[in-house]
Amino acid sequence: MTKIRQQSTFWKQSLDEADDVAQYDAHAKNILANKELLARIFKETISETKDYSLEEIEQMIEGKPEIGLISLEPGLTNKPKKIHGEGTEDLVSGEGATYFDIITRLRIPEKEVIEIIVNIEAQKKYDPGYDIVTRGVYYAARLISSQRDREFAGSKYDDLKKVYSIWICFNTKRELRNTITEYRIKKEDLFGQTGDEERYDLLSVIFIRLGGVYTDYENKSLQRLLAALFSVNLSAEEKKIIISKEYDILMTREMETEVEAMCNLGYGVLEQGIEQGSRLKDDLFMAMKKDNRLDDYAKSVQNKKYYEQLLKEYGLLPNEQ
Repeated sequence: MTKIRQQSTFWKQSLDEADDVAQYDAHAKNILANKELLARIFKETISETKDYSLEEIEQMIEGKPEIGLISLEPGLTNKPKKIHGEGTEDLVSGEGATYFDIITRLRIPEKEVIEIIVNIEAQKKYDPGYDIVTRGVYYAARLISSQRDREFAGSKYDDLKKVYSIWICFNTKRELRNTITEYRIKKEDLFGQTGDEERYDLLSVIFIRLGGVYTDYENKSLQRLLAALFSVNLSAEEKKIIISKEYDILMTREMETEVEAMCNLGYGVLEQGIEQGSRLKDDLFMAMKKDNRLDDYAKSVQNKKYYEQLLKEYGLLPNEQ
């Protein structure tokens, strides 16, 4: 009977934690989809918008950004007219559904209106067991390949829209913090010179790498804003003051509600991963599941000493930063 109670407590706690994390993620994405915040991200990262004012960039953002609705996988992402207002489901064989965090598009009023499709991803763990840059390239490539039969038909490849996949990475290791890096297609003549043709410039992956606390960053910088907004050390009221006073972002009631809800959940998804303790629980759970030791894991939920012993056994104790 005791064993059953332990397992019941363990599963209830695990489900509650998963629900809290999912809610935190939803609030975080809603905040990142705020057009004033997006305008600041785009001004610092997208070359086509750098010479425009924040107000002008905000006006270029078409409609309402899609949050967690657009699929990555072939046959689903590229259903006609889906990026323009309808979501799709992404199913990978043997896995759950996978979605882009945020998708929006910019209409830039040059001589001819330039349309750009932009993906924003909030990355909690910079070293998830594979090279995060390759994942970013895959996301951008999917946004390119999915345009057939939606942005252009047949072989009209000149109608392809440029895509950006922008990754906001929190909990980055020290040597990479406070950096913004772009990976893009670059032309190189291997023999002779052909002149510079810009049509190949269709794909760009950008990483904004954060970590530590918001005071580590320069005043008024984009990195400081993002680090403060998703800090585990600041209250909702402190965040509101920084957002509205330092960055002159209008704190609408909707924005206030999202910030308050995110803070109340108590998960520092962005600055320190899904809060270090929760992340360790996830890692320990997966390791012990692989070893068929879920009964022992259930015991650790009620026994802090045993939990720490298991962390040490599996080499998961956090390193000093």
